Amino acid sequence: MDESHHFLSGFKSLFTDWAYHAIEESRISCGGAGYTKWAAFAEHHNFYSPMQTFEGDNTVMLQQSSRYLFKLIKKHQKGKKVESPFEYIAEIDSVLSDKFVCLGSSREHFLNLKHLDEAFKVKACYMIKQVFTAYTESKEPEKEKANEIFA
Repeated sequence: MDESHHFLSGFKSLFTDWAYHAIEESRISCGGAGYTKWAAFAEHHNFYSPMQTFEGDNTVMLQQSSRYLFKLIKKHQKGKKVESPFEYIAEIDSVLSDKFVCLGSSREHFLNLKHLDEAFKVKACYMIKQVFTAYTESKEPEKEKANEIFA
């Protein structure tokens, strides 16, 4: 199996965590009615809460994803080509130096996959650079950085 499976496992971690918290936020938004059986939040909570552990603990999976992204950044820094779908890593500095302008003025524009892809690329580059910078500038021991910064 190729190493990118470590990165893809990060999607599982993020989406299951988002689903779990969205259910809880929705229940809270309903006030006392959120606890009633007809609201079904308890049923959804029971269904989604174990998803964060299935296939592996979310924290461990996110650490694996981070390590894989760092490996790709270091590969790019050595002048090697980064393969699809991560080729945008070679563009991090230029993506972040350009000002992303949201030209959306209609529902159709926000459903345009090219526009959404560009917005997600900018967000991914920002987050990757932020974590990579925090990790490399940290004076903490490697084990501490892995547990605090990756997590």
